[in-house]
Amino acid sequence: MRRLASLSGLFLLLITVAVLLYGCIAGRDIPPPVVTDLEVVRPDIHPEENAYTFFTDMTNTLYWPADSKPAEDYLAGEEADPAEIAAIIASNQAAFATIEKGLACSVCLPPEVTGFDTLMPYISEWLRAGKLLAIASRHARETHEYSRAADYCMTSLRFANLVRRDAESLLHYLVGTAILQIGLNQVRDLAMADDVPDPVLAGINNTLTQLDPAHPGLARAIKTEYRIVAKTMDDFARGEFGLENLVSGDEGRENPILRFVGRRNYFFQPEKTKQEFADLYRQIISNAPLAYGEMSIIDMDAMFDHKGSPHRYLLKPNAVGKIMEALLMPAIGGIMQRKCHSECSVAATKLIVAMRRYELAHGALPAAQEDVVPKFIDAWPSDPYDGRPIRYERKKAIIYAVGTDLTDNNGSTALPEEYTYIPDSQKQWKAEDVVFPLRAAVSSKSES
Repeated sequence: MRRLASLSGLFLLLITVAVLLYGCIAGRDIPPPVVTDLEVVRPDIHPEENAYTFFTDMTNTLYWPADSKPAEDYLAGEEADPAEIAAIIASNQAAFATIEKGLACSVCLPPEVTGFDTLMPYISEWLRAGKLLAIASRHARETHEYSRAADYCMTSLRFANLVRRDAESLLHYLVGTAILQIGLNQVRDLAMADDVPDPVLAGINNTLTQLDPAHPGLARAIKTEYRIVAKTMDDFARGEFGLENLVSGDEGRENPILRFVGRRNYFFQPEKTKQEFADLYRQIISNAPLAYGEMSIIDMDAMFDHKGSPHRYLLKPNAVGKIMEALLMPAIGGIMQRKCHSECSVAATKLIVAMRRYELAHGALPAAQEDVVPKFIDAWPSDPYDGRPIRYERKKAIIYAVGTDLTDNNGSTALPEEYTYIPDSQKQWKAEDVVFPLRAAVSSKSES
């Protein structure tokens, strides 16, 4: 019995040693990742040469009504009291003039975003400014002040372009994209007005051709997101906040168990976690300039080993890193779809302006692509979903893209059953094809 007890003790000792050795080996972190390709260049620029200075000054004079529903409804296409809308526009002339001063600058460089808690109160005001410019454009269009309506549209597009191109975070990028989308909606409505003159459309066309592609701003935003994530890992490793803050958000209470787990190398390996984020962000950046159908599929569950129940990896090496990855990873699918939506909207708007100018000159929509290229548009845009030329149906008077299902449904606006009850603003993007009508074709003009 004594010998058996000795052998059992030796066996337990060997198991303990093996576990400790495994913990030491598995708990080793990797060297700091090389991420020079993810660094963001921030030029040294004088405040008077930075559009951000003027755009933030603009927020001091921006007027947004306390009861915003009439303005929001008007922006969505509803009718409103013309005198009330005119008063809102008049109250924002100083703000619009300040935006124009900012547009004389070549860069819009916001302050560096150093963490997820960095405050950016100006962002919501910038979005409101974009909405107000759109409201002003619609009002001018409805009073047949087409040149003035075009000026508001072009200001909106240029404003959005600077915000998105020089994005300091994904929030900057998404707000810039939203302002651009609002402005493009107004451009299309203006282009389809019955008596809009060609010089007005020619001016808008020049602005549209100067818009930057979507992907450089997205790439910059993704790089800044990596910087924020990496700093979060370093702050956590230094003990500046604990796992309990991520789990519960309660900064006033400390959980000793979570604090202990979060500080052990076996459970948290910051450099390895940063490397996994860097690999993910590089894939996003490589996908950014591609058409949707050409993008490589990013399986984040496989990349981060998140498949199955989260409890499955709680006792595995870098469990805390896995938790932080699950909490901090961006919604990749949504980001890429928004990028494609924006590219699709820009491409369709360019074509609508070009075709409307052709119709004004010839009395009918063009019969083929060659009729508008290169006189009215430099090149026929490609579909941001499948990379082929964007579709045009003269008889249906539509331009359309195939959408994320990559299937050409001949310009169908039918909604799949699961999207029947979504908001009207989303239906265009969830339909079988992404369709943009050429409403100018619905007239008594000959189509022959």
